[in-house]
Amino acid sequence: MQGNRKIRKLLLILVLFSPLMFGMSAVEIKSTEKIRDPFKSPLAVELMQPAQPPLSPLLTYDLSELKLVGIVWGGLGRVAVIETPDGKCYLVKQGEEIGKLKGRVVEIGNDRLSIQTTVTDYLGRKKTEETTVRLYKEDAPPSAVVSR
Repeated sequence: MQGNRKIRKLLLILVLFSPLMFGMSAVEIKSTEKIRDPFKSPLAVELMQPAQPPLSPLLTYDLSELKLVGIVWGGLGRVAVIETPDGKCYLVKQGEEIGKLKGRVVEIGNDRLSIQTTVTDYLGRKKTEETTVRLYKEDAPPSAVVSR
């Protein structure tokens, strides 16, 4: 009986310390992602956030920074060509969002683009504003490009 206990203790010591004898640490952690946070409940369920689509570059600029440089129309309707301050051009159709305030394109005319924006005033009331962006002409003064 005494011999069995000694053998068990010896085997336990070998199992516990054998990694140290061969130059390995007793506990090797390869990735911290698999380790559970000790402060979170194991019963807690994390809610998955839906993946957000990347913002259109046109949503990062103010309307006054964008230029309407062309309008293309054909069998599928009208498409506006918008130029950003960095010189890149984007195509915009009716119903798409544009500008920092996420205004919606409501009409594309022959020489203008009408954008409807919903803003909240200081009292919390929602107000709809319509902005007209006129076709950019190099000889036109900047004030004639955007009108409200």
